Amino acid sequence: MIAKADGDDAIAEINEANNTYGSFITIGADLVVASLMMPDGGAGQPLVITDTTKNLGAGTAGASTTTTISQPTTTSSMRPTRRSAAARCRRWPRVHPTPDP
Repeated sequence: MIAKADGDDAIAEINEANNTYGSFITIGADLVVASLMMPDGGAGQPLVITDTTKNLGAGTAGASTTTTISQPTTTSSMRPTRRSAAARCRRWPRVHPTPDP
Protein backbone atom coordinates (compact mmCIF):
# COMPACT_ATOMS: atom_id res chain seq x y z
CA MET A 1 0.00 0.00 0.00
CA ILE A 2 1.35 3.42 -0.90
CA ALA A 3 0.05 6.75 0.44
CA LYS A 4 1.02 10.08 -1.16
CA ALA A 5 0.56 13.50 0.40
CA ASP A 6 -0.51 16.11 -2.14
CA GLY A 7 -1.44 13.26 -4.49
CA ASP A 8 -2.48 15.58 -7.33
CA ASP A 9 0.65 17.79 -6.93
CA ALA A 10 -1.53 20.88 -6.42
CA ILE A 11 0.79 22.48 -3.84
CA ALA A 12 4.30 23.67 -4.71
CA GLU A 13 6.67 22.29 -2.08
CA ILE A 14 10.38 22.73 -1.41
CA ASN A 15 10.77 18.90 -1.36
CA GLU A 16 8.37 16.91 -3.56
CA ALA A 17 10.39 13.71 -3.09
CA ASN A 18 9.25 13.01 0.49
CA ASN A 19 5.50 12.80 -0.10
CA THR A 20 5.12 9.03 -0.33
CA TYR A 21 5.10 6.26 2.24
CA GLY A 22 4.70 2.56 1.52
CA SER A 23 4.02 -0.57 3.50
CA PHE A 24 3.32 -4.23 2.65
CA ILE A 25 0.08 -5.88 3.66
CA THR A 26 -0.73 -9.57 3.47
CA ILE A 27 -3.88 -10.58 1.64
CA GLY A 28 -4.84 -14.20 1.13
CA ALA A 29 -3.33 -17.52 2.08
CA ASP A 30 0.37 -18.38 2.23
CA LEU A 31 0.93 -22.15 2.49
CA VAL A 32 4.27 -23.57 3.64
CA VAL A 33 5.47 -27.08 4.47
CA ALA A 34 6.29 -26.70 8.16
CA SER A 35 7.65 -30.20 8.76
CA LEU A 36 8.52 -33.37 6.85
CA MET A 37 9.23 -36.58 8.72
CA MET A 38 10.56 -39.69 7.05
CA PRO A 39 12.00 -42.58 9.06
CA ASP A 40 14.71 -44.82 7.66
CA GLY A 41 13.10 -47.69 5.78
CA GLY A 42 14.36 -51.13 4.93
CA ALA A 43 14.63 -52.44 1.39
CA GLY A 44 11.26 -53.66 0.13
CA GLN A 45 9.40 -52.20 3.13
CA PRO A 46 6.71 -49.49 2.98
CA LEU A 47 7.96 -46.01 3.83
CA VAL A 48 5.62 -43.79 5.84
CA ILE A 49 6.05 -40.06 5.22
CA THR A 50 4.31 -37.47 7.42
CA ASP A 51 4.14 -33.76 6.64
CA THR A 52 2.50 -30.69 8.11
CA THR A 53 1.35 -27.84 5.89
CA LYS A 54 0.52 -24.52 7.56
CA ASN A 55 -1.11 -21.31 6.40
CA LEU A 56 1.02 -18.30 7.39
CA GLY A 57 -1.19 -15.86 5.51
CA ALA A 58 -4.01 -13.66 6.71
CA GLY A 59 -6.64 -15.32 4.51
CA THR A 60 -8.23 -18.71 4.80
CA ALA A 61 -7.09 -21.63 2.68
CA GLY A 62 -9.31 -24.45 1.49
CA ALA A 63 -8.25 -28.05 1.03
CA SER A 64 -4.88 -28.38 -0.67
CA THR A 65 -2.51 -31.07 -1.89
CA THR A 66 1.07 -31.53 -0.74
CA THR A 67 3.31 -33.12 -3.37
CA THR A 68 6.29 -35.21 -2.39
CA ILE A 69 8.97 -36.29 -4.85
CA SER A 70 11.21 -39.31 -4.46
CA GLN A 71 14.47 -39.72 -6.30
CA PRO A 72 15.76 -43.27 -5.86
CA THR A 73 19.50 -43.73 -5.90
CA THR A 74 19.15 -46.59 -8.39
CA THR A 75 17.53 -44.53 -11.16
CA SER A 76 17.46 -40.94 -12.32
CA SER A 77 13.68 -40.76 -12.79
CA MET A 78 11.60 -38.78 -10.31
CA ARG A 79 8.20 -40.05 -9.19
CA PRO A 80 5.81 -37.37 -7.87
CA THR A 81 3.05 -38.55 -5.56
CA ARG A 82 0.10 -36.30 -4.74
CA ARG A 83 -1.43 -36.41 -1.26
CA SER A 84 -4.49 -34.76 0.19
CA ALA A 85 -3.73 -32.32 3.00
CA ALA A 86 -6.37 -34.14 5.05
CA ALA A 87 -4.34 -37.34 4.82
CA ARG A 88 -1.76 -37.15 7.60
CA CYS A 89 0.03 -40.33 6.69
CA ARG A 90 0.08 -42.59 3.66
CA ARG A 91 2.13 -45.57 2.59
CA TRP A 92 4.73 -44.61 0.01
CA PRO A 93 4.64 -46.71 -3.17
CA ARG A 94 7.47 -49.16 -3.60
CA VAL A 95 10.13 -47.99 -6.02
CA HIS A 96 11.57 -50.65 -8.30
CA PRO A 97 14.81 -49.87 -10.16
CA THR A 98 14.59 -49.73 -13.92
CA PRO A 99 16.77 -52.49 -15.44
CA ASP A 100 19.50 -51.38 -17.81
CA PRO A 101 18.83 -52.34 -21.47
